[in-house]
Formats: sequence, structure tokens, C-alpha cells
Amino acid sequence: MDPINNDVSSILFYQRHNVQRTIRKISKKRYSELKDYSFPDIVFIATFGAPSDIPKYTPALVQASRINSRDFDFFNCWQSYCKALLGHERALAIYEGAIFLTAEILPKEEIEGWHGQHQGSLSRIKQISGTICSPQLTSIPRQDGVSPAASSLAQYSSLENSETGRPAKRRRTEETGMQFRSFESPDNQVQVYPMKLAARDKVPTILSDNLLEGLQTSKVWSKEHNQSLTETVCLFWPPDPPCDFFIDLIVSEPAAKAVSEATSQSNRATREVLGDFLYEGVMESECIKSGGELTDAVTTFDYGDGDRVVRVTLSHARGWVASRVYPTTE
Repeated sequence: MDPINNDVSSILFYQRHNVQRTIRKISKKRYSELKDYSFPDIVFIATFGAPSDIPKYTPALVQASRINSRDFDFFNCWQSYCKALLGHERALAIYEGAIFLTAEILPKEEIEGWHGQHQGSLSRIKQISGTICSPQLTSIPRQDGVSPAASSLAQYSSLENSETGRPAKRRRTEETGMQFRSFESPDNQVQVYPMKLAARDKVPTILSDNLLEGLQTSKVWSKEHNQSLTETVCLFWPPDPPCDFFIDLIVSEPAAKAVSEATSQSNRATREVLGDFLYEGVMESECIKSGGELTDAVTTFDYGDGDRVVRVTLSHARGWVASRVYPTTE
């Protein structure tokens, strides 16, 4: 860290006392203002920083300050962080901290894979606790009258239905907001875990122009009213390598038709319509390696209201990269 940044760091970050209230405030900002920060950095901000200074932070500054701090001890501060939280938030923090602490004893080349193995479980826990959400979204009651899980930013009803073969259409409610779509595993042989809210500003990094346009012209996208997160992209995590990932994209009917036509024509046409990232993920997938055709690895089906779902099979490595469009702990 250069001298200037070191001076800034010493002003912004120092060991604080009676941090319980600060920890709870920081925890509530994890999926909005602090969505780009890793879990260790969140703990560092919560115990050495201040909510009022958040506009002055950058991920690079916080990470460097944490690494260079002589007083910060992740294990001790993590315990304080967990003790200040309650219920689902505490359970999630305990699990996340254990993942990072265990990673410290692993060889460097195994660390990324270790974190990857736990992303599906983390996503599932966050769905249960209701912490994957946007600050602009509000509570929606379940139709059976059961109260949804409390979230630090908002509340959602997690609508899981294992009897439907496709994402269930959103149900109208009297309150504004968004409901999770319901999913069944794309692969009956493997348990997968859906990640359901992608960051809109990151989605273009993995999609072709054609698919992005199809996403943005879908009815689902338009009904989200420019929220920071979108349900039009759902990534299914498999339990372990080398199992394939699946990614569902809700697109307009013309976009889905273009995908179907391309996969039945040629590899070149498929690359053009999917884009390099998704196409290479398909070609590297176990589905293709085991003799499957493009039409097996890339499928489309009806979603309703004029939209369709494009389901793409991705290799484990590509799926892990695709997960970065989600505001989850890395």
C-alpha cells in the first residue's frame, strides 16, 4: 500500500469498541451498498469501519487495509460479528466464516475450488433466510398465509415447487415487489441448487448481444421496472465437479427461436447466437463430452405470457465463472 493510501486507511479503519450496532447496520447493507465486498472485508468494515464512511470505500482499499492491518484478526472479529447478529443472519455468518477459515489451510491452487463447492449451499441458505434481495423490493405475503423469512433489506416468499417441470409464472399480489420463480432440477440424476437473482449490470458479461436483447425485451424483464437485480437469469449449481451447471434465461420468443434454429444448424451458428462464453461452456460440458448433441445441451421451452426459457448446459469451470453475475460472497 502506498503512503497516501496508508494514511487514508489509518483514518478510515481502526479498532473500534461497542461494535454490535455497527455490525448489524453493515450486515443490512451487504446486498446493496456493499455487494461487491468479500465476507472477510465485510467483517473488517463492521469491526474497524463505520457506516457513515461507506461512500469513501472501494473494494481494493478495504481489502488492502484489511491485509495490512496489524490489529485485525479475522477469527476474533468474526466471532464478534456472529454474536451481534441473530437468527438466519447469524447462521449464515457462521457458515461463511468457517468456509474462509478452512480455506487458509488449503494449498493455494485448491482455494478457488473449495469456495466453489460451497456456493450452492450458500445460495440455498440465503434463499431460506431471505437475504438475497434488492433494497428496492418490498415484502410479499405467501398465499397460504405463512409469513416469509425476514431479510436484512426486504422480505421474500421462497416458492419452491418440485412438482412443476418449468419455472412457475409470477402470481399477482396486491403489494408491489417480486416473487421467486419455482424450479425443478434440470437433471433428475443430480441435486442442483438455483441462484435466482442476478445483478443486472453484470449479466452482459456472460451473454451475447442477441441473448441480452432477448432478455431485455422479455415481459419478465420489463415487469421488474429497472430493479438492480433480475430473475430472468437463474444458475443451477451442481454438488461437485465435474457435474455440469445449467443456466436458464427468460427471453422473448424471437430470441428463443433464433437459439433453436442455430443449434439445429451448425456450431458456428450456435456460437454466434450464444456468444463465445456460453458456447465454449457448452462445448466443454460433460453433456457434450459424453456424446450429447447441441440440441441436448441447449434447449428452449415455454415460460408463458409470450416469453420462453433458454436452458444452457455449462461445464463446471464455466458455471463457476458465470456465478460472478450474482451478488454472493466470493
